[in-house]
Amino acid sequence: MSDKATILCEKCRKTMDVSNFYISKNTEKYPPDGRLNVCKKCLTMHVNNWEPTTYMHILQEIDIPYIPQEWEALLERYGKDPKKVTGVTILGRYLSKMKLKQFAHLNWSDTERLMEDDKKKQLIIRQQEEAQRNRYAAALQSGEALEGLEGVDIENLTEEQIQELFPAPEQMPTSLEDELTQEDKKYLSLKWGKLYRPEEWIALEQFYEQMTGSFDIQTAAHFDYLKMICKTSLKMNQAIDCGDIEGFAKLQKAYDSLMKSAKFTAAQNKAESGEFVDSVGELVYLCEEQGFIPRFHTDEPNDIVDITLKDMQGYAYRLVTEEMGLGNMIEAALQQMQREEEKEEGDLDESDEFLNPELAPVLEDADYEDYYEELEAQQQQDEQNMNGDAK
Repeated sequence: MSDKATILCEKCRKTMDVSNFYISKNTEKYPPDGRLNVCKKCLTMHVNNWEPTTYMHILQEIDIPYIPQEWEALLERYGKDPKKVTGVTILGRYLSKMKLKQFAHLNWSDTERLMEDDKKKQLIIRQQEEAQRNRYAAALQSGEALEGLEGVDIENLTEEQIQELFPAPEQMPTSLEDELTQEDKKYLSLKWGKLYRPEEWIALEQFYEQMTGSFDIQTAAHFDYLKMICKTSLKMNQAIDCGDIEGFAKLQKAYDSLMKSAKFTAAQNKAESGEFVDSVGELVYLCEEQGFIPRFHTDEPNDIVDITLKDMQGYAYRLVTEEMGLGNMIEAALQQMQREEEKEEGDLDESDEFLNPELAPVLEDADYEDYYEELEAQQQQDEQNMNGDAK
């Protein structure tokens, strides 16, 4: 990973964390670590998961092969509801699958060869189906038809019935362990531990991919929480399958606690947050994707609210434009306010010492002496009165 914590997207001109950019195997074109210079959202803006021409150039830039059967398998599983499928829904899971050891050594240049190999496999399958039909037809002609199917018309027999009667050696059921290469087993054991069976590894990996596709997981702590959540979920399923209700209840509490601690809530859910427009860029993308700007209908019958609003607007309009006395009322009110202000100003006397302090008489020393002598005489008079009352 690059030492830089953020990268500038050359399309939307936003600086974002490096986790918002895909990594290409072509480090010569995207030095030093292969990080693309366009963010995931801008890169997948026009992706149509059902139209390969809309995402083939992305696979070429990331330098991974296009394997139709692998893409279609993911599309069949996660693309059942087109309304919830975004440009990264299938692409993100496809890139994760291409990191498995059985695909990690492949590049974009291997696409043509892989597609040719796929055509050959499809041709072999069709030849095997035809051979099965021929063998069954021969069995009918020789009188060796299987019990319960005597007299059945070969043309009305389903493919499942023919394959059940004459299974091809290549189509015999195999265990999941046989389908995993040594590199896959090493990768899964390092990721999940050696104490799990191949079936459990696959279950853990499937739930892990579903969670990464449903939530915005970026930090190492969140990935560690996700691993523990996946393991707890596996144990919960095993407990409920074997009837251990008490163990299931304990695991459920642990599972809920881990989900809350990791903050894997509906607010962080990609699918939920994707239903809301929280930026101008998403609004522009919506208009480009839909091809038109939705307009509101105005020709429906009005309800009581519309009628009330219309009446209020009409009353306000008539009050302003048609009420002939409204102007005179306003003018009279303004004149009355002006007269009251003039009256208040007239009530004040210009000779008032409060308004004109300079008109107040100036006190001199003799005035202060007379004042204090008067206070002293009054005090002596009070004392004599008090003494007389005491006698």
